[in-house]
Amino acid sequence: MVRSPDPNSSTNSLTTPQLTKEDEEAASEEVEVRREDQDKINKFSRLHQRELGLEEDLKTKNAGALLINTLRYGGG
Repeated sequence: MVRSPDPNSSTNSLTTPQLTKEDEEAASEEVEVRREDQDKINKFSRLHQRELGLEEDLKTKNAGALLINTLRYGGG
C-alpha cells in the first residue's frame, strides 16, 4: 500500500533540502554497501512504509468513530 504524502500533515518528513554543489558531487560517487546492510535498509524501509500506512488507517478509523459518536450522542 503506497500513499501520497499529505501536504497538510505535521508529520510529513518527505521534504528534500537543497544540496550544495560539493554535496551533489560527493553524492554522485558510488559507495559500496554490503548485501547484509542493504537487506537491513530494505527491511527498515518496508516496515516504515507499513507503519505510515497503519497510522493513516488509524487516523481514518478514529475520525469515523468520532463522527459516529457525534451523530449518535449529539455534538456536546
